[in-house]
Amino acid sequence: MLNKGPLVNRKTFIKMAAISVASVGFTIWNSLINRQKQIETKHQDRKIHTVKLSPGIHLYDEFVLVKSDEAIVIFSNRCTHAGCLINCEINGELLCPCHGSRYNALTGHVIQGPARLPLQKIPFSLDSKTHEIRIKIR
Repeated sequence: MLNKGPLVNRKTFIKMAAISVASVGFTIWNSLINRQKQIETKHQDRKIHTVKLSPGIHLYDEFVLVKSDEAIVIFSNRCTHAGCLINCEINGELLCPCHGSRYNALTGHVIQGPARLPLQKIPFSLDSKTHEIRIKIR
């Protein structure tokens, strides 16, 4: 049997091993950083003064707030179909720009699919003394 020599020389093998170790290290480091960001943002509260808030539909980075004369409702601003950011409201309907789902802004119910589930309501508390809404952002 003929010996053709190593398929990969020692220098190439060491380079490949170093790249593999660096890649695994980067993946672990990145997941730890992302986990830390999730932990840090998990317990943040968002405060909104209702006195300054006019009746209507208010689009925020993390949620949709609907204030009527009777009540305040807060929904997730993520479409229940594919999780796209809902960033548009027309005539009392919240529109998903990705696939065209439409939701009733007052109830969160689906008006038009492909989404099938209503928007998730986000719990909040209202301080009657300061007229401040406190929302726990997850």
